[in-house]
Amino acid sequence: MGRLDNALRLIGRLIPMVYIAFNLGNPLALTASIILLILNLVTWNRDLDLELTILSLAVAGLMPPLLGLAFSIPLTLVLDSNLRLSNDEPWWVYALALLASMMLSMILINPSQALAYAVPLAYIALTPFATWVRLKATRIILRPSRRLETTAGVPLSYSLSIVTKPKINAVAEVVSDGELSLEPKVLLMNGETEVKARVLYQISGVKEPRLRVKFRDLRGLVTVERAIKHPPITVISRIRAAAEYAGAMVRGLSVRGVENVEEVKEYAPGDPIRRIHWK
Repeated sequence: MGRLDNALRLIGRLIPMVYIAFNLGNPLALTASIILLILNLVTWNRDLDLELTILSLAVAGLMPPLLGLAFSIPLTLVLDSNLRLSNDEPWWVYALALLASMMLSMILINPSQALAYAVPLAYIALTPFATWVRLKATRIILRPSRRLETTAGVPLSYSLSIVTKPKINAVAEVVSDGELSLEPKVLLMNGETEVKARVLYQISGVKEPRLRVKFRDLRGLVTVERAIKHPPITVISRIRAAAEYAGAMVRGLSVRGVENVEEVKEYAPGDPIRRIHWK
């Protein structure tokens, strides 16, 4: 947690005290502010900042419209910080909570109270939408660390760089097919990251394994799943591999007594058998 997050967390915890000072003439908002302050003090060392921030936004809707709007702006910043630190719920959970608070505020007081929820509702609706579009549109590139060629039955290990253009910051969960294994499966994306890959095929051919990457934005509000085609992997049969190995061995043998293969002449009757270039 950085200094800014610590400062915003402290603001979120202490803002009910400011509520009380501004609502001495408003019994409903004053009572709600006192209860909210007690909850903040009782749960000071517990990880409930996100939930208490939602309650603070709800209490802001009980105040006069302009006053509630003024408080909702810094609380939206606090909400953003708390989402990045401890959120596990999709965006619509918070949207429903804010809408319910808006409806109660409009019924209990007057319709103008909805103004206090304009900023947090716009944030909780537009931010996930913009993030979803970006995660869907980003280009994902896979770059292996070596030539992808192996023999059937022989494992192939390599590093695989995952690059996003434009750069995105998100938590990514990578799922592959049965023959291809990746480590780690969950990683933090920051434009480019790397995983260790290992593949084992028993049948020869050109393989194009499929990968599924599930992106989750750092606020935890949006999840997007993408399918990616892995670069082709050439799998050579055992027979072909043995033949190529034997050919390489033959090419590596020198002709006894002959320094340059271009000097080899056609066989003529009477030539010594041991000087025959059998290739």
